[in-house]
Amino acid sequence: MKIFRLLFCSCAILLACSTFAQSENRAAVRKQAVDDAKTLFLAGDGDEQAERKLTDANQNPRNTAEWHLESANELLQMAFALTREGKPERAGDLARRALQHTRQAANRADRPALAAAAEETAAFIHERLLGDYAAAKAGYQSATQRHPQGGAARELDRLNKLQQEADRRTPAPRG
Repeated sequence: MKIFRLLFCSCAILLACSTFAQSENRAAVRKQAVDDAKTLFLAGDGDEQAERKLTDANQNPRNTAEWHLESANELLQMAFALTREGKPERAGDLARRALQHTRQAANRADRPALAAAAEETAAFIHERLLGDYAAAKAGYQSATQRHPQGGAARELDRLNKLQQEADRRTPAPRG
C-alpha cells in the first residue's frame, strides 16, 4: 500500500511539474508574441502581421467565438499599451480591428452570455477608445437584452448617469 501511495504521489508531482512547465512555456510564447506584435504595430506598416502574431498565440481554437473574443481583448490590451507608449493614434486602428473580432464573436456565439460578452466588449471599445457614447450605449443595451445577468446593465446605468450629469451641467441655451 505504501508503494502504491508513493507511486501515486510521484505521478501527481510529475504531472504538476509538467503542467507548470507547459504553462510557463505558454506564458513565454505569449510574451514573445506580444513583444513582436507591439514592435510591428509601432512601426505602423505591419498591422496584419502583428495581429497574426497576437492571434496565433491564442489559447482558444481558431475562428470560434471564444477565439474572436480573445483576439479582440488582445488587440484592446495592445491599444492601451501603445497609448501608454505615446502612440494614441494607433489605438483607433487597433480598436477598429478589435471591433471586427467582437462582431465575429457575437455572430458565432452559441450561448447568450458569450454573445453578450462580445457586445459588451464592443461597447467598451466604442466608449473608451473611440469616444462614441451612442454606439457604446446601444452595445450595452443589446448585451443586457441578450444576457440580463451580465455586467452590461451596470455599465449602461453608469453611462446614463454620466449623461444626466452632463445634461444637468450644460446651461440651457438662451433665446
